[in-house]
Amino acid sequence: MTLKLSLFGTQCNDNRVLLSCSGSIQDNMTIEDGVEIIICNNAIIECRNLTLGRNSLLRIESGSLIVASGCVLTLGENSRLDARGGTLNLTGARCNLKSGGTLLLSDFPVKGGILAGGWAAENDSLINSEDYHAFQHMRSYLDAPICKAFDGTEFKGRWDMDRAYPQWFADAGCDDWSVPINKAIALKTTGDVFLPAGLYYVKHTILVTMGIRLIGENGTQEVKPGLNPVCSTVLEPRPTVVKLMPPIPSNVARPSISTGFSHGVVVAVNVVDSFVQTDDISLDKKPAIGNTKYYWKRAYPCPGTAIENIMILNKWNYSAEAKAPAAIKEYCIGMPFLRGIFVAGGARIESVLFDGLWQSILWQSNYCDCKTLARCTLHRPGCNNFEINANCLPVELNNDGSPKIESEYAIDMGTLAGLAHEI
Repeated sequence: MTLKLSLFGTQCNDNRVLLSCSGSIQDNMTIEDGVEIIICNNAIIECRNLTLGRNSLLRIESGSLIVASGCVLTLGENSRLDARGGTLNLTGARCNLKSGGTLLLSDFPVKGGILAGGWAAENDSLINSEDYHAFQHMRSYLDAPICKAFDGTEFKGRWDMDRAYPQWFADAGCDDWSVPINKAIALKTTGDVFLPAGLYYVKHTILVTMGIRLIGENGTQEVKPGLNPVCSTVLEPRPTVVKLMPPIPSNVARPSISTGFSHGVVVAVNVVDSFVQTDDISLDKKPAIGNTKYYWKRAYPCPGTAIENIMILNKWNYSAEAKAPAAIKEYCIGMPFLRGIFVAGGARIESVLFDGLWQSILWQSNYCDCKTLARCTLHRPGCNNFEINANCLPVELNNDGSPKIESEYAIDMGTLAGLAHEI
């Protein structure tokens, strides 16, 4: 059946409408300001193009609201879309929440579609690199708990929230947290992206943009299995492909590892888009990063970017055959040639524990202020047959066991300008 406004279920008063039975709303309907529409009694409501006025409320108390593919649901300024009690299905559709609007969610994830907030709810082309600041006041707000809140949903415009969480984008049993972490960073734009205590497997480079604070949870007195008491949030890099190589040396089978870490970097800060590429890194290939002078996306950025309270743990283990020499066995602990954090520009790295990395921190070589390194710890620096000698130079062991000096340092601060440091 088709429900017109006057037949919208039970009308409680002039401004409040209950939808208590399943049905569809007529196309191209526009509803005046200040109206409350409540979907209840597990009703399944379908709509096409529906526009609500300012100061409106659309609440899914139970049941679901389905916006037809190719159609648009629009809520006016300072309105609320409360989907804490049911499902908002936007598959193939779009929801515009204009400036001052608020989206409230619980553990019912939004299905597909596009969520356009703030300026993008008015016009996608309203903003460009020159007039961005003129529309900063045109933003929408998001309130959701730490659970999956979005299932294939894209975002446009400016959305504000106290913190963004990768759990909003992660399926149960997620084995690659780099994807939901990067989605949370893109949604937050600037401010805190928080990783609650836990072990996060990552298979691709995490891309921290300027103004983002990637924060883990502080250590607790109750240490859970697999977590470090100092950093309860642990990033553990994992390979994307493992295959066998010809025996090196003879009669010793060694696996070849393919990873999605661009230039072997686990976390990259303020890097250009061209940096984001997949390098096939194997046991016998050291990833080149080139001239680090030209890698920043925004030159001489203002302070505010930070990585805090996180452990980067390179412990993924694989084994050679039992008859392999001892040096080869040691070579097979942790992924090879991994860098922990690469920064282009100013940032703060604080209370981060680096464990088993070939190079823990690499800073871009450009002169830049606001480089802060505080209370960090290096454990087992230079894994995979690499060691750090007294001069902090990684040493690669040749086949005969003799050291081969490399040019990389465990921590390379680049060209120092204003630097606060405490290690």
